[in-house]
Amino acid sequence: MAGKARWVDLAQEFYEGMPRGHVLPPPTVRTLKQVGRDPFNIMEYTTCTHIGTHLDAPMHFQPGGQTIEQLPLERLVGEAAVVSMKKGRVEPITIKDLEGATPQVRDGDMVLFHTGWGAKWGTDEYHEHPYLADELVDWLVARKVPLIGVDFVTPDLPFQLRKPGFTYPIHRGLLPRGILIIENLNLEAVAGQRVILHAFPVKIRGGDGAPVRVVARVDA
Repeated sequence: MAGKARWVDLAQEFYEGMPRGHVLPPPTVRTLKQVGRDPFNIMEYTTCTHIGTHLDAPMHFQPGGQTIEQLPLERLVGEAAVVSMKKGRVEPITIKDLEGATPQVRDGDMVLFHTGWGAKWGTDEYHEHPYLADELVDWLVARKVPLIGVDFVTPDLPFQLRKPGFTYPIHRGLLPRGILIIENLNLEAVAGQRVILHAFPVKIRGGDGAPVRVVARVDA
């Protein structure tokens, strides 16, 4: 089966000016050494752990929770349902949406939410993304989902709509229960399909999150 597989990159590109949460410092990319004046090329980039396509470890919201380098590799590979549902600006994703989407989620599946928002990457509209309704937390836990991924900034309410004292119900509901979160995916090429997900983050010691190259294997 693997010999006939199609491999699809689900990560967004890293660059200066890329979308980010407004509370986070912007990433930078600069040239340190350049062929012509130096014998080789070397670039430097700076980023926090939650910009671009990245994986949240439990420690992101759980003191003493697992950090990036502590995650077993088998938790980062598995069968995933790329549930497809077109959503509008700041629109919640509900249990009804998920149960009516294709493909159906099976117990133990990783779940990737395709809303079409990944195609808006780099636009102002990207920050007015859909979000997961609070009711989905218990639904995902009951089905033993080990990991979710979204094609927008965060599964919680968009930053600009949060009121003082916002509690991050999706992050706090999933991460301490062992459900990992990937944000800022590009799912256009695999929407509505079942895939084998591979998501290996940069191995940062003590990391609460890390950039991740996410690849889907689509078997013929």
